[in-house]
Amino acid sequence: MKGYLILNFTIVDDEKFSKYKEGAGTILKEYIKNGRAKLVVNSKIDENIPKDGSPREIVQVIEFVDMELAREFYLRKDYQEVLGYRTKGTSGWAVVVPEFQK
Repeated sequence: MKGYLILNFTIVDDEKFSKYKEGAGTILKEYIKNGRAKLVVNSKIDENIPKDGSPREIVQVIEFVDMELAREFYLRKDYQEVLGYRTKGTSGWAVVVPEFQK
């Protein structure tokens, strides 16, 4: 069963977010290079995109080959070390979820 890291956020501090992007990007590239993950959505929401509720400015969805790998990515020490830059540099949320199963 695939796992997904879904993020929805607005950048509130460019400097902090840049540090997150650099650190998390390096880690994610390792997973992508080895075929264990792929970035399936990386979009900025604008006024022309249908939406409801209160979505943040950016939506990212990272697909992992399985749920355990998604958990491993999120919980690994080096990702946790840069995570604070995202939580301090953005307003929004992130969640790791399994794919839908009938």
